[in-house]
Amino acid sequence: MTNENKTNYALIFTILVTLAGWGVTFGVCQQKIETNARDIQRVEKQHENDVTKLSTRQDSTDSLLQSINTQLVELNTKMTLLLNGKLDGVK
Repeated sequence: MTNENKTNYALIFTILVTLAGWGVTFGVCQQKIETNARDIQRVEKQHENDVTKLSTRQDSTDSLLQSINTQLVELNTKMTLLLNGKLDGVK
């Protein structure tokens, strides 16, 4: 009967160690999931800020290009009039 008790204690000890290992593994995995979720939220917020900044820069660039286009049209018109003899020169 003593041998049966030793075997049972050994089996119980093995099961407890296994369950403890599973518990630790679960805790580590759960922590990694939470950390990754926070990192994803941080990256999404940074991405949103980057998109906003890029949109602002694009609007600024579009305005500058429109201004350049307007000035080139004016210059082209003046050059056409000058070449056709309808403009006496810029004073």
